[in-house]
Amino acid sequence: MGLSISHNAYSGSHSSFGAWRASIAKAAGFPELAEMEYYKLTGGIPWSSLDDPLVDLMIHSDCEGNLKPTQLKGIVERLESLAENIAKQQPGLSDPGNVHYNLSNSYITKKFIDGAKVAVTKNQLMKFRG
Repeated sequence: MGLSISHNAYSGSHSSFGAWRASIAKAAGFPELAEMEYYKLTGGIPWSSLDDPLVDLMIHSDCEGNLKPTQLKGIVERLESLAENIAKQQPGLSDPGNVHYNLSNSYITKKFIDGAKVAVTKNQLMKFRG
């Protein structure tokens, strides 16, 4: 099983999506994900301490749920501003069972941005299914 995000934004393994989010966090200058609330087993630095639209993406379930067009607008702006730095974080994905095995972070970022823009234009929810 894997993760599929509507609007052709992502289709692949949960672990690869997690690795991509880790590269986003690093590019954005967030603390290590392992130290953040929801990623750490107990406690952790609260996400509410960060004033950044990317927080909505970082804390979103990778199994289910939706992102609203209003959330996606800010996420797209931040991803576009960080795209070059995200690409530098990890040149490719390392999960051989993943259909995106040889895809770079820049490709995944572009696909996510493109899909989010479609959702915003159509005023639709971006749906996560895993």
